[in-house]
Amino acid sequence: AGARLVSLDVDVELISPLGTFRAGASPSKVAPMVGGRVRIPLAPRWAVAVYGDVGINSDVKWQVLGTVQYDLGRRWRLAAGYRHMAIHHDRERGDIDLGLSGPIVGVTYRF
Repeated sequence: AGARLVSLDVDVELISPLGTFRAGASPSKVAPMVGGRVRIPLAPRWAVAVYGDVGINSDVKWQVLGTVQYDLGRRWRLAAGYRHMAIHHDRERGDIDLGLSGPIVGVTYRF
C-alpha cells in the first residue's frame, strides 16, 4: 500500500470541415494504491518478477509489470521487461482513457 503522484498533460486537436476542436487536460494528484510483487528465482543470479497495483479512487486504474532480473552482486540488480498502465480521467466535456505500454529497463541498489 502507498501513494502515487500522477501528472498528465494531454492535448487533443480534431480538424474537420465544420471547424477545429481543441481540448486539453493537465490533471495532477496524489492517490492511494495497493499492489503486490512476486519474484521467482530461476538460477543463482537469475529471476523473473511480476508486479501489479490498483489505484484506489485515482486516475491510474491499474498497472502490471513483468521483468527478467540479473543480480550483478550482493547489492546491485539489472532488470528488463515490459509494463502496461491504464489511466482514466473524468472530465465534464469527455473522459480520457489512455493505455501506456512498452519496454522497461532498470537498475536496483539494495541497502
